[in-house]
Amino acid sequence: MKFTKLKKSLDPYLLVIILLAGVFFLIYSWLPYTTTSLGEQQLIFNSPDETANFWSSQHFYATGSLSQFSEASLWGEDIVKPRSFRIINNYLVPVGFLGMPWLYGSIASLVDSPAIIIYLTPLFAVLGIIFLYLLFKNIWGKRVACLSSLLGLVVPGYWYYASKSMMPNVLFLSLLIIGLYFFSQAIRRKYLLNYLLTGLVIGLALLVRPAEIIWVAPLLILASLYLYKQVNWTYIWLVPILGAASFLPMLYYNIILFGRSLDIGYQIQFTSTASALGIFKYLLPFGFDLSVIRYNVVNYLYNLFTPQAWLIIGGLILYIIFSWRAKGRSRQNNFAYLLLVIILSLILVTYYGSWQFSDNPNPRLITIGTSFVRYWLPLYFLSLPLVAYGLTAVFKRSCLAWILVSVAVFGVSLGIAGSQVYQDKQEGLTAVVRNLEIYQHSADLVLSQVESKAIIITKKQDKVFFPARTVIYDLFYDVDYARVRNLLSQYPVYFWDFRQEPDRLADINFNNYQPRHLILVPTDLVYNNMQLYKVNDYQ
Repeated sequence: MKFTKLKKSLDPYLLVIILLAGVFFLIYSWLPYTTTSLGEQQLIFNSPDETANFWSSQHFYATGSLSQFSEASLWGEDIVKPRSFRIINNYLVPVGFLGMPWLYGSIASLVDSPAIIIYLTPLFAVLGIIFLYLLFKNIWGKRVACLSSLLGLVVPGYWYYASKSMMPNVLFLSLLIIGLYFFSQAIRRKYLLNYLLTGLVIGLALLVRPAEIIWVAPLLILASLYLYKQVNWTYIWLVPILGAASFLPMLYYNIILFGRSLDIGYQIQFTSTASALGIFKYLLPFGFDLSVIRYNVVNYLYNLFTPQAWLIIGGLILYIIFSWRAKGRSRQNNFAYLLLVIILSLILVTYYGSWQFSDNPNPRLITIGTSFVRYWLPLYFLSLPLVAYGLTAVFKRSCLAWILVSVAVFGVSLGIAGSQVYQDKQEGLTAVVRNLEIYQHSADLVLSQVESKAIIITKKQDKVFFPARTVIYDLFYDVDYARVRNLLSQYPVYFWDFRQEPDRLADINFNNYQPRHLILVPTDLVYNNMQLYKVNDYQ
């Protein structure tokens, strides 16, 4: 009798998702593991943001602080820092959102192991998929939830940024999914604990990426209004209260580091006086340009992921057809979800789509490593039930047919996504590993030759030498050169840059350095068309 009850309580779809989640944790961990195995003296990442998040997480684990005193800034002022950092009152501090470093540093402290930090995003990524199944099962049932979760595992942007484990977007999305699951439980069962967990976990998600409140708040408000009869209006107020409480760590450290509690990153900063213009700049911090939006949508939602785009289009057509054929509450709920997807998609596309930038040195390249891919990750996940519902409705009368079609769609999606994630020539994970190997060898050569207190000036390769050495990201103004002269009285200073022929180097010294009483002296260290130069005083 007990065995029969246990068998009935087991969810075979959930077991499949959990099993695949374990497999994909290993897949997502390939790049973090490779990064760890390459590092002899330090871990090197492919972007300054990853470097800053990893350093901040480790530093918080080791010291309980997100800042470090910079002795070199006493002479060099605010130039002695890598990208994604600032010097404030002679302290080196990370810029951007501090939620991820605080959370990962706290988890590392809890288990007393900083080695776990680099694997936390793959872990949260697969937990997010498991909770995605549980969430969608509450809404659409097991089959739609299962197929949605299978496709979620192989969303190219999710796979890519789960692997680039020190970027915060997958962590944010995973926490949001977990929070929304507890919200769905609160709607179904109305327990106080579910409302508390909803507020706490969604608050943590927004702590990781506060800018996403621009669409998360409408999501929760619209869902609550639509389900107003099922919402406990006494408990629902605990969600924003607990969510606000989750922000306390960020507010505290922003005051400590920046002197303002609501300084939340690179672009958006609140002031004590609000204005209509200020609110508009927050709602549309990158402005509004319809032509730019159209360009970004076409390139990053269609051209870059054409097979997935057609799958979504086909799924949407089937979703509309079978939702129209549905009766009663099911029909109403399906079209309500479709309307919600449209509203949230418009917000996300408008909010980020007007931004003109390029993460790649070649602005014409459309690559998987571009920020639009991670900023628009929620769009792909919002579309998953559309595809899954449409395919499930077609094959609802035959479980075997549904299984075969689901396996086929998952298998094809897996192959296509794997190619996109790993084989993108510019920024695929295979290309990232090649770059990391070059960076690591550069670091090993340079760090073995320069003094431990040396300062290294570099263009774009500050991430290679920091934090093993103090770095300066390029020299832009006359005052920067003057500060380097100040540093020479206390520190050996080097410049890691492209190898120059003697005549070209003489021109660079004559035009840029000698007029500012400095001179570059080449050393014998040359690697991959780069050369180490000693910066000396020139009288």
